[in-house]
Amino acid sequence: MSPFRIFRNLAAFLVGLVLTCVVLSQFVPFPRVSNLWRKYLHMQDHLDKYSLIYIGSSRVFHEFIPGQFDQALAKRGHKENSFNFGQDGMWPPESLYMIRQILDLHPKKLKWVLIDLMQIKPFLEGNETSLRGMYWHDWQHTWIALQHVMASPDVPRPLSERLDQSLTHLLLWTQRSLNAGSGSQRFQVAMKLEREKKADPVEDDGWEAGPIRQLSQKDIDAFNNELVRLKTIQPKPIPPLLRDSLDSVTKEIRAAGAEPIFVVASGFYGRERFTDWPPPGVTVFAFDDPEKYPELYNYEHRFDVHHLDPRGAVDYTRILADRFAKFLEEKK
Repeated sequence: MSPFRIFRNLAAFLVGLVLTCVVLSQFVPFPRVSNLWRKYLHMQDHLDKYSLIYIGSSRVFHEFIPGQFDQALAKRGHKENSFNFGQDGMWPPESLYMIRQILDLHPKKLKWVLIDLMQIKPFLEGNETSLRGMYWHDWQHTWIALQHVMASPDVPRPLSERLDQSLTHLLLWTQRSLNAGSGSQRFQVAMKLEREKKADPVEDDGWEAGPIRQLSQKDIDAFNNELVRLKTIQPKPIPPLLRDSLDSVTKEIRAAGAEPIFVVASGFYGRERFTDWPPPGVTVFAFDDPEKYPELYNYEHRFDVHHLDPRGAVDYTRILADRFAKFLEEKK
């Protein structure tokens, strides 16, 4: 057999293998990614329960208390069943991927999708180079990550580092497409050859309280420095890639019969203050204002510089519920 024919057959085999893996990846269960897996299965089992989902990072996971939120709304005459779909470190593009996964479940009563408004994550770290990083790397969201790495001026990095990060994203996309490391288990579950592992029950409608601890003097000093810095941050134009990503997911949420609300929690980033976004008809609740919301910037109610403890979560949920109730009443 000629070398050309050998090469042609090998290439055909590899292309066929890749295409087969990509097709099979559409039929395998949601990967066992810690709390995200548990919450996804919980949503799958309760499609007719929740009318409101709040999705995002640790600022959602540890700071939004669905039961308290629903009770506060009920006292104002608004009936909602809410769910906390937060997870530590879940920024865009991962959060955008997760929103789309939820929408694909076609929740029967979903009316509101609250979204933790954050910039596109500029880095990969820790376990995000394993299953946590791999699971959201379909091509749509890998492409967002690649554009951000190569074009974003927000985080100055040398070209060599940008290329290295791009390669990491491409490798994660390849691993996901080929089901590398988990394909056999996933295939056996999909083919009913192996029983799916049961997830631990989700409690408190997805909320997990952070610890209660006293900040050190070093942390208090850092907190006060961040507070001063936050008050000086002025709005800037939204990065085009983030704008397009948010506009796209807004359209998809509305096509599913729900309405998005973007929420800026009481953090210190200050990078979600935009001069030219949101567009008309899109709602943003912003709580990153220490003067307007001083109770959210009480360091005695934080378990670290950036996160509210359970006492702070009670304050945040109360304020969010009040803002949402006023929003509903203004719409009438």
